[in-house]
Order: sequence, then C-alpha cells, then structure tokens
Amino acid sequence: MIHQRPKNRYLRPVFLGLILLMAGFCQLSATSTTTQPPRYTLSQLRASLLERNLDLRKQQQELVRSLLDVKDARAAFWPVIELQASASYMENPPLGPIVMSSEDLLSGFDWPVGFQPQPTGDYITLYEGMENTLYDFGLTLQQPLFTWGKLPAAVKLYQQVATVRQLQLDARKDELLTELDTRVTASHYLSTIRGLLASQNERAGRLLEIVTHAADNGLLLAQDVSEAKVQTLNVELALLEVDSELERQMLAIRKLTGVGTLMASDLQHTPEERTFVSFLDRDPYELEQLALAPQKSSLQAMQALEQVARLAENLARAASYGKPDIALNVALGYSGPRLPFVETDWYRQDDYSFTISIGLRTTIWDGGKKLNAIRRTASSTLSAQLDTEQLQLTLAQAVREELLKLRMAWSSIGYQDLLVQTLQERVDQQRLLVEIGYGDEQSLIQAQIAETNARIDREKKKLELATAYFALRFLTQVL
Repeated sequence: MIHQRPKNRYLRPVFLGLILLMAGFCQLSATSTTTQPPRYTLSQLRASLLERNLDLRKQQQELVRSLLDVKDARAAFWPVIELQASASYMENPPLGPIVMSSEDLLSGFDWPVGFQPQPTGDYITLYEGMENTLYDFGLTLQQPLFTWGKLPAAVKLYQQVATVRQLQLDARKDELLTELDTRVTASHYLSTIRGLLASQNERAGRLLEIVTHAADNGLLLAQDVSEAKVQTLNVELALLEVDSELERQMLAIRKLTGVGTLMASDLQHTPEERTFVSFLDRDPYELEQLALAPQKSSLQAMQALEQVARLAENLARAASYGKPDIALNVALGYSGPRLPFVETDWYRQDDYSFTISIGLRTTIWDGGKKLNAIRRTASSTLSAQLDTEQLQLTLAQAVREELLKLRMAWSSIGYQDLLVQTLQERVDQQRLLVEIGYGDEQSLIQAQIAETNARIDREKKKLELATAYFALRFLTQVL
C-alpha cells in the first residue's frame, strides 16, 4: 500500500491530461467541419438545375401528358366495351296475380256434347304476379370500322406534339444552363468589382480626411472638400449598386438551381477567360450557318410545329361534309326477376337480348363550320411556317449583334489593360516620391483611385465579353 500510493499519484494527472487533450482535439475537429461553408462548383450547380429546376420539371410533366395523349389516340383503334347493371326491389310490383274462376275458364272451350266437366266454383291462379326483385344487365361493344383516316392522323398528330414537347424541353435545358453559366460568371466579376470598390472606399475616406485637414489649415478651399465628399459618396453609391446587382444574380441562381441557401461566397468558380475569345477568329457567315443548323432543338421544334399544323389540317379535311364514320355496334342485354343463369327456365322466358348493328354518322351541313375549321387550320399552317422564318432571321441577327459586342468588349479590354499599366506606373512614381520626401499622400491616393477605377472598368468589360461569349455559344451550340 505504501509503495503503490506514489505510483497512482503520478499516473492520475497523466490520464487526466490525455483525456482533456483528446476532448479538445475532437472539439476542434467538430468545429472545423461544422463551420466550414459548403462550396458549389459550376458543374454541381448545373446538375442541381437539371434535377430541381421548377420550369424544367413542369415541362417534363407536359411531355408526360403528351405521351399519354399518344396512347389515348392509339387506344381509339380498339373497341369500347361498356357494362351497365342495376338491381331493384319493388314493394308493390305493377303486375299482381292473375286468377280466373273454373266456370269462366271452362266456358272458354268448345266441349263435345256430354263431355263438358262441371265447374267446382274454385279459382285458378294463372300468373302469380311479378316478383319483388328486378335485375337489368347491358353489355355494349363499339368498334370503329372506317373513319376516313382520322384515327391514324390523330395518332401522328399527338406523336408530333410529343416530339415538340421533347424538343422544347431540350431547348429550354440549353437556355437555362446558358443563363446559369452567365449568372455565375457575372457573380464572379461582380464580387471582384466589389472588392475593388471596398478598397476604393477606404482610399476615398482617407483622401477626404487629408483634404479636410488641409482645408482647416487654409491650404485647400472648401470646394476641394466638397469634391472629395462627392467622390466618397460616388464610391459608396457604386458599392451599393454592385451589392444590389450581386444579390439579384444570386436570387436568380437560387431560383435556377433550387438551392435556397446559396450565397455568393459559396460559389467556387473561376472563369476560363481564354475561351471567351474563341469566336473572334470565326467567320460571321459560318457562325450564322451554325445558328441555323437543322439539328438545333429550337429549329426542330418549329419544324415539328409546322408538321402538327399540317396534320391538324388533314384531320379537319377528313371530318368534312359527306365523310361518314362507320362503326360496328354489338349489344347484349338481360332483364329479369332473378340473376342470369339462376332463374328457372330463363332461356324460354326470353329475358335476354342480343343485337348486332352497323352504324353510320356524318354531318350534312352545319352552316359552314367545318369549312371554317379547314381554313383555320390552313391559316395555322402558314403561321407556323412564318414563325420558323422569323426565328431564323432572329437567330442570324442575334449572332451578328453578339459578335459585335464580343469584339467591342475585347477591344475595350485591350485599351483598359494599357490604361491600367500606365496608371500603375504613375502610382509607382507617386509612391517613390513619397518615400524620398518629394511627394504627398494626397497625390498618391488620387493616383491609386484612378488606377482602381481603370481596373473596375476592365472587370466590367470582361463581364460584357463573357456575356457575349455565352450568348454566341448558345446560339451556335459550339462548346
């Protein structure tokens, strides 16, 4: 006991220290994992858009309904079979028992002389009356035989409508993905501009302090102080505008991707600026031809709409005057006091019916409504063709406009690069003068403000360049 007491005394603090160390390590690791915000790459946001975007999900359901319409049109080739059944209970049936006296019954026959039986005066029941129950069953079958091609035309029509829905869905996916790429890239440049404006705001505040102090000492005029205040307010206003625009971009990105808690700091995306100039060396005519390629989803959808209009016109012509629909009708019925095959001697009582008929239905005249329907569908066909031509003209014009924007932005970026370089050299000169004692802080800050303004303008031109690039990529489908 005496020799073990020192051993426990030294081991207990060691164990306690190890436990506290492990607990602290676990707490630090848990804090680091819980406080680290999620980061979203552009590919992750694109995948979230394809999965969660409400607009796409709605169009997908429209496609599902169109495919069901195709199945309904094909089902019209099959017969329509309907069953009707009813069961009734009558407390007081309309037909009661029928009785006749034996004398009246015997008087109705011509008996030979000497053979006429003597009536007993009793009454004979001829019909016991209706039962309290009554069952009715009816089974009908209607099979179209000839419809002047309306059924095949309807199937083709709904198939084309489903094709239009699919093409519109594909085109909408491309459009939304392009919008997402543009907005994420815009958020990157806006965040950069915001950082530059934040540093600009600090310099403007420092410049205002220097100017105010110089004016208090009589070295500058009050007008110089007012100009410094205006400059500071302009920077603050620009910072608010950038914050507002950045928030609008994030609201749109949240709506596109379905990520409701997404913040600008959660975006992990750096644009590949070298790809933005890939269209500069392309021939404008070549880009127009790519935009008007027949395999584009938007143009295919318009062509499919033209086909839908033509099929609708054919369907209207098939439903014109004097073109009857012929169908086979089969009807099987039963009506009796008991269920079929349960009633005694049901066959002889003629409680069943069976009918086969061929029907014909057509419109002779309705005041010209069917002729108007044909003219209306013909007009829709022409409108669809005009819509296709209008879309082609719009695409060609959009390619030209976006290409001009791309070139203007690229030229402006070259000018801004040279301007930033020149102003940076002026900042270096002013800093050197301050270091050797021949310059003042006010001139240095003004040079830094001018250089930062040039950087901000360059970032804006980069944003214009990226916007034009994504628009051209969408129009031409060149990745």
